[in-house]
Amino acid sequence: MRFIPLLLIGILFLGCKKDSGSNNIDKIDVTGQCYKDFAGNNLTNTGVCSGTFFNVNELALFKDMDTVNLNNTAKPDFDPLINIYPNPSRSFFNLTVFLNESFTGKVVLKYVIVDNQLNILQKKYVKNITKGSWAFNISQDLPNGKYRLYMTLSAENFNNFYTLWRNIQIGDLPITP
Repeated sequence: MRFIPLLLIGILFLGCKKDSGSNNIDKIDVTGQCYKDFAGNNLTNTGVCSGTFFNVNELALFKDMDTVNLNNTAKPDFDPLINIYPNPSRSFFNLTVFLNESFTGKVVLKYVIVDNQLNILQKKYVKNITKGSWAFNISQDLPNGKYRLYMTLSAENFNNFYTLWRNIQIGDLPITP
């Protein structure tokens, strides 16, 4: 009977081992996808494919763009409407931003495309986005695969006031992670 408690302690001890150097904090899951057609209509979603929260490592992707001049920009008092399509795509994505017609200021759009290890593959900013609908064609020369596009809107005294990420897929269906 004494052997069973010792066996359980031994199994627990052997089952709990320290991770030797693997740093999963910098990995993201790009397997979930928000599939959209060429007009931006939702087709289907597979898993978690979009979000608005950025952790510290994700915000750090924009650090070198924090020097972008934000003079004469303003934060709108409403959330913009954002769409990223088509997904999947072979050569480009449309990133559309709609700012209410009552908005009289300007904002700066920043975006970053990364792989599942948070390696930056593409980075850009666009200044002077005003009211109405804006469409940006994001051309890419990345190999077939699944990635994540992070985007923010910034204004004077409100850097990265709006954040959004969306998993994107380059190539035809199906692509494994």
